[in-house]
Amino acid sequence: MKIIFAWLAKILELAAKIENYMPFGQGLRSCARLELAKMEIAVFLHHLVLNFEWEMAEPDEPVAYTFPEFAKGRAYQSWSTGSLTNQI
Repeated sequence: MKIIFAWLAKILELAAKIENYMPFGQGLRSCARLELAKMEIAVFLHHLVLNFEWEMAEPDEPVAYTFPEFAKGRAYQSWSTGSLTNQI
């Protein structure tokens, strides 16, 4: 005889969905190798940065702006619809 409570059936149904898969999730069954994976990535990046010489693909002038600016001007247009000013 198999008894499945309604609340347990719902949890089992949610757990079976593939979009709920979290390889490095921090829940009850968290990944035991999470810290190892983080360390391997850190070591890889360390060697990648220090053992290669890096340069810009296309030389560019240093940017002295405190906000992004596009070479061709704004890449978008904006205008007020007036809906926000009417609510004040």
